[in-house]
Amino acid sequence: SDSGKVLAAMGAAVSLTESDEVLQNAINIMREDALKGIIVSILMALILSSMFIVVGIKRMIAPLEKLREAISSFSKHKKTHNLDIISNDEIGELSKEFNSMSKELQLFYDSMESQINQKSLELETQYLTDNLTGLQNRESLVRFIDKKTKFHLAILDIASFKDINDSYGVEIGNRVIQRLGEKSRSYLEAKNLKVYRLGGDELAIVNPDVLVKADFQESIEMLIKNIEHEMFYFEDNDLEINISLHAGISFDNTYVLEKANIALVDAKQGHLDCVVYKSGQHNENKQIENLEMISKIKYAVVNYGLIAYYQPIVDRNSKVIKYETLVRMKDKKNILGPYYFLDIAKKTKYYNEITRAMIHQAFVEFEESEMSFSVNIEADDIMNKETVDFIRNQLQSFKEPQRVVFELVESEDVHNIPHIREFISFIKKCGAKIAIDDFGTGYSNFSYLLDLEPDYIKIDGSLIKNIDRDEKSYTVVKTLVSIAHGLGISVIAEFVHSQEVLSICQELGIDEFQGYYFSEPLAKLQE
Repeated sequence: SDSGKVLAAMGAAVSLTESDEVLQNAINIMREDALKGIIVSILMALILSSMFIVVGIKRMIAPLEKLREAISSFSKHKKTHNLDIISNDEIGELSKEFNSMSKELQLFYDSMESQINQKSLELETQYLTDNLTGLQNRESLVRFIDKKTKFHLAILDIASFKDINDSYGVEIGNRVIQRLGEKSRSYLEAKNLKVYRLGGDELAIVNPDVLVKADFQESIEMLIKNIEHEMFYFEDNDLEINISLHAGISFDNTYVLEKANIALVDAKQGHLDCVVYKSGQHNENKQIENLEMISKIKYAVVNYGLIAYYQPIVDRNSKVIKYETLVRMKDKKNILGPYYFLDIAKKTKYYNEITRAMIHQAFVEFEESEMSFSVNIEADDIMNKETVDFIRNQLQSFKEPQRVVFELVESEDVHNIPHIREFISFIKKCGAKIAIDDFGTGYSNFSYLLDLEPDYIKIDGSLIKNIDRDEKSYTVVKTLVSIAHGLGISVIAEFVHSQEVLSICQELGIDEFQGYYFSEPLAKLQE
C-alpha cells in the first residue's frame, strides 16, 4: 500500500508538472495573441488617424486650391465664377473679397472689350470711308471686287476739273466733288447701285447684279444728263458752277477697274458722255497693251522683278550727299522705267506692292551706309493702312532714321488725305525728313506748305530744264526759292542737265541739285 501511495503521489506530481506546462503554454499563447491585438489596434489607430489627418488637410487645402485656380484663371483674363467657399475663418473672408473684386474687374473687362470692339469698328469704317465725301473709298471697292464674281462697274470723271481748282481754288473744287457725290448717291440709291470715291474727281458706280447691262448703262447716261443740266450753287460764295461728266463702263469682271478706266479715257478723248469697254480688238490697240502690261506688273511683283535704281543728289560743291530711290521693272531682258508701267499700276492693287518693295530695298541697301537717301510716296500710299504700317515698322527698326527722306509727290489728293499731319508728325518724330516732290506746278499753293512744314521742296523738272531759255520759268523758280527759304525750307532742283542750268540754279540760291548732268540713275551706288 505504501508503494501504491508512492506511485499515486508520483502520478500526481507528473500530472501537476504537465498541467503547469500546459498552463504556461496557454499563458504564452494568450500573451502573444494579446500583443498581436495591441499591435493591430495600434496600426489601425495610426491608419485611421492618418486618414483623418489627410481628410482634414484636404478640407483645409481645398478652399485655398479653389482660390489659387480662380486667381490663375482671372490673371489670364478668363471668365471666373463666384467661389463657393463657405467658411467663417480668414479663408472665407478672403473668398468673399475675391468674389467682390472679380465681379468689379469682370465688369471693367467687359466694358473695355466693348469699347475696343467699338473703336475697332470705327477705325475699320474710317479706313474704308472717303473723308471728303463720306462715300466708301477705293479700298472698300477693291474688297468688294475681290469678293464678287458678277457685277458691272462705271468710272465717272469731271471734265476739266483742274480748271475748277485753278479758277476757284481747292476748297471750291472739294465742295464740287462733295456735291457730285451727294447727287450721285441720291439719284442711284433707288436703283440699288453703289457709289464709291476712287480719289481726285473720280467716282466708281457698281451694279451688283441688279440691273441688266442696258439698264445700267442707261442709268449712268441719265445721271450724267441730270447733273449736267443743273448748276452747283454755293450760296456763301454766291457762286454757280456747271460741270460736265465722262464715264467709262466695264461689263467684264477681269481687270474691271483697268477696263473701265480705259473706256473713260476713250470717252474723254472722243468728247463722249459714256463709253463701254469692248474687247476682241487687235494687239496694237492701247487697251490690249495696257492689259498686257498689267500681266507683266503682276509677274514682276510675284517674282521679285521690281528693282531699285539710285540717282545722286549733290550739294552746291557738286558733292554727292544723298540718293533718290527710283523704281524699275524687269521685263525679260529689258529694264523698264516708271513711265511704262507706274500709271497703269496705280489703277491696280499692285501699286502698293511696288511702293513697299522700293522702300524695303532702299532700307536694306543703305543700312550699312552713311549716306542719306530718299524714297517716293504718294497720296494712295498714305491712304493705304498696310503701307503706312510698313513704313512705321521700317523706320522704327532702322538704326539711323535721320538719313531717310520721304518724297511726297504733290497732287490734289494730298490735300485731302485724312490725318496727313499725323503721318508727317510721326515721320519727323522718328527723325526722318519730308520733301514735297514736283513742287511748282499742278495744285501747288503756299498755305499747303505752311500746313505740312516740309524739310525740302523739289522744284518740278519742267520749270528747271528750260530755266536758261524760259523767262517765265526763271521768274517762278526765283519766287519759289525766295518763299521756301523764308519759311526755312531747303530747295532741290531736278532735271539739271547742263552747266548753264546749274549756274542759274546756283545763282538763285538753290541748295541741292539732281539730274543727268551729274549722273543718270544707277543700279549700284557709286563707290
